[in-house]
Amino acid sequence: MTPELFDLIHGRVRERLTKMHVVQEPISSGERLAMTLRYLCSGNAIVDIAKGFRVGLETAREAIHLTLQVLWDDLAPQYMKPPNDQMWRSIADGFWKRWQFPNCLGSVDGKHVQIVAPANSGSLYYNYKGTFSIVLMAVVDSGYLFRLVDVGAPGRISDGGVFKRSPIGRKLHAGLLQLPSHSQLPGSNKTLPFAFIGDEAFQLREDFMRPFPGSREDPAERIFNYRLSRARRCVENAFGILRARFRIFRGPINLSPENAKRCEGSVRVAQFFVHGVQWTLFI
Repeated sequence: MTPELFDLIHGRVRERLTKMHVVQEPISSGERLAMTLRYLCSGNAIVDIAKGFRVGLETAREAIHLTLQVLWDDLAPQYMKPPNDQMWRSIADGFWKRWQFPNCLGSVDGKHVQIVAPANSGSLYYNYKGTFSIVLMAVVDSGYLFRLVDVGAPGRISDGGVFKRSPIGRKLHAGLLQLPSHSQLPGSNKTLPFAFIGDEAFQLREDFMRPFPGSREDPAERIFNYRLSRARRCVENAFGILRARFRIFRGPINLSPENAKRCEGSVRVAQFFVHGVQWTLFI
């Protein structure tokens, strides 16, 4: 992260971080933000972060937890707003121009984020991989940018189940996502609805497409599956970029599920913020 981007983020959270009194002689808001970003990007334990900044372990832990909360509470409403009709159409246009998949509103998938087993949680967070996790459910556009996210579902639930129970899925089923109306396909007279795309774990609906099952002999169906798979990889690529930039996701997060949710949410905001600023400055 460049100094300019750090200053931009710091300027938006400085006031609330300054108000939060952590110890008798509180560290500055800039140090708290730097400490938190180091924690997210390096993947180091909080005890190592504390040593690097020459503060006590509890001081570092409290500063990081509170800063994660501020990043999510203050920046999410501004930088993670749900798309409106015009933005959805722009997202669909991006999928057509970049991946030749029309009327696509986003690629959907879930990622298991490994956590240390919470006390007295039983098998609630135990997933099919044999680890404990919470699920990040995301809708990603053609440029690998997170547009909608839901964090915190227990790892034992399938991706389809997480999506159905998430605020994203419930709003989609209730028609509350401000989706655009039907649109004519490029180079065709056919008019079809806009839809999200995902893998076989998700339910097939008019507003959600998935591949044809099994090995298909029909050339048209094979081409459809190929195009859908290529566009769907956007969400997988976005998760890969996220893991490369924020190394905290490379191992178990030693936080409570609630703090892990704030951690993941703050990372989404930070990535959205950085992506948007870099696009504005350099493209």
